[in-house]
Amino acid sequence: MYISTNTIPDIAASVGILSQKISKPTKTDLIEAKRIIRYLNGTKNLCLKLSDKKKVGKLEVYSDASWAEDSLDRKSISGFLCGINGGIVSWCSRKQDVVSLSSMEAEYIALSESCKELKWVKMLTDSFSEFVVPDKIILYTDSQNIMKLISKQKFSNRSKHIDTKYHYVKQLVDLGEVELKYCSTDVNIADMMTKPLGNIKLKKFTDD
Repeated sequence: MYISTNTIPDIAASVGILSQKISKPTKTDLIEAKRIIRYLNGTKNLCLKLSDKKKVGKLEVYSDASWAEDSLDRKSISGFLCGINGGIVSWCSRKQDVVSLSSMEAEYIALSESCKELKWVKMLTDSFSEFVVPDKIILYTDSQNIMKLISKQKFSNRSKHIDTKYHYVKQLVDLGEVELKYCSTDVNIADMMTKPLGNIKLKKFTDD
């Protein structure tokens, strides 16, 4: 848990799932835990990228959600990664508090949680004179339905039930503090924060 929350974001989703099985672990859980250890051993030379010359002065967040990922309570998993100057400084993989009725709702909740972290990181960077925070912070999502929802002035029957506390993201977009941009699932690195991925896709994200 310490490693996943402080140094290696790519195991956060797997560790989060296993952490729910601590009281009554099974043989399958032990096998999965060993897989994580083997992964750590095989990638021990990897490290977090601290910066990228192409992204100097940028504050951006990748957000994603895996709808009804937990087969027991059908709660979705939110995931996000926050980057400054091309380096990942904050991330999270967490089960949502409520049961989402659609993938769109799960994505919307994930975006709202991402925005809370985004605002905290922005306040932190404001105290650094060396870093100039851009006028708009880029928030990436792979949900085109969410982008259409936020751009509308009113919610439809499918979405009007969503708790008002999750409309925080729409408020920031309307105020011009956040610019919502689409990115395909293939390049949305937050995908690895919502569920365990296969070797090929995970390697692509960690290499990026």
